Amino acid sequence: MAFLDKLSDLAKSAKSGAEDLVETGRLNVRINDEEKKISRIKQQIGQYIWEQYAAGVDGIPQGALEFCRQIDQANEEIANLSMQINVIKSQSSAVKVSPAPSPAPQADSAFGNCFSCGGPLREGDKFCPACGTAQPQPPEEAPVVDVEPEDAPRLCPVCGREMPESAKFCNICGAKLDL
Repeated sequence: MAFLDKLSDLAKSAKSGAEDLVETGRLNVRINDEEKKISRIKQQIGQYIWEQYAAGVDGIPQGALEFCRQIDQANEEIANLSMQINVIKSQSSAVKVSPAPSPAPQADSAFGNCFSCGGPLREGDKFCPACGTAQPQPPEEAPVVDVEPEDAPRLCPVCGREMPESAKFCNICGAKLDL
């Protein structure tokens, strides 16, 4: 009977511990919500003080005035940078250079077109020179070997490369070789 009593006490203790964890988690969520509320209120206080400063209201605390002056300096820098952007834009619009037209896709290209952008491909292109998309490659054809059957080299059934007799896998394409 002592064993069952200890087992019962252990179960009650585990239940109590789980309940404590749930309650602690719930309280931590509430604490987090209150901290977020405080952060929003601080932002509203800052906005209120800024609006008072911008309106010229007297009586703003000295520490808050220093923050407002820093905002004024940042706004002046933004205005200067914006003016530099406008100068660059006005200069570049005066000398408007139109970009070279991109070549039109050639559907009759001897080696095909990029399946992504339609740009022409050249023989051996593994990537499109216009957009950089990898292009599917045709499987390599097995070379035609015209030898007597008893002298025939061992060939990979996938890529057709000659393999040493001891190879179990192709060292070119990785295909399993018939033994």
